[in-house]
Amino acid sequence: MTEAKIVSAIKNYVTSQRGVTGFPLRNEQVADEVDTLRMRMIAEMDANRMFRKPYQGFVQKIEFTVPVSKKLVLPKVYVKADGTHAVEYIGGKNGTTQYRLVSGINHGNWIDKDEYSIFPIAVIEGQEITFKNFGSNDLMMLAVFEDPSDLEEYGYDPGYDSDDGASEYPMPNSMIDMIIGKTAESYLRTMYRIPPQPNKQVDIPGADAVQP
Repeated sequence: MTEAKIVSAIKNYVTSQRGVTGFPLRNEQVADEVDTLRMRMIAEMDANRMFRKPYQGFVQKIEFTVPVSKKLVLPKVYVKADGTHAVEYIGGKNGTTQYRLVSGINHGNWIDKDEYSIFPIAVIEGQEITFKNFGSNDLMMLAVFEDPSDLEEYGYDPGYDSDDGASEYPMPNSMIDMIIGKTAESYLRTMYRIPPQPNKQVDIPGADAVQP
């Protein structure tokens, strides 16, 4: 399911439940809520040691060219509880030349001294990646990125204006259903709650009528 369809499903759920025709938030704002909940669910899985390679359903692919400086900034990759980055693959575009991945500049400073230092290496520090001994400037990365929309310049299309050619949201379908339900219920509780009126009989959602 695309991000645009997820947002539409949430808005339709909320408006149909309340019997209203308008929704006060922009699509991008709703999408931000979806991204936030996605990260919470990933962190919860990670804390329970259930978030492991190949991170099926959560991964996005980007292709890029390494500059002469051998260093560039890419969208932020999710860092797991054990301090490693959730990267399934980084290396040549053929998908078979996996580079050694090192997290943190301190670790990167030591890699020149070990027996594997002659092989291609990618050192990630924050959003900055430095490459060593790479054989090609054109590389590919499969990883779990914190904000899916950050990959727009790499071909990801959330498709707010049109669903034509829009990218699939990086999450398993069963969990997307949970996100739609939880986000919609949150909006119903916070945005459309009807407070009781003084000296009048009113219906409070989830409760019996209050007598004056």
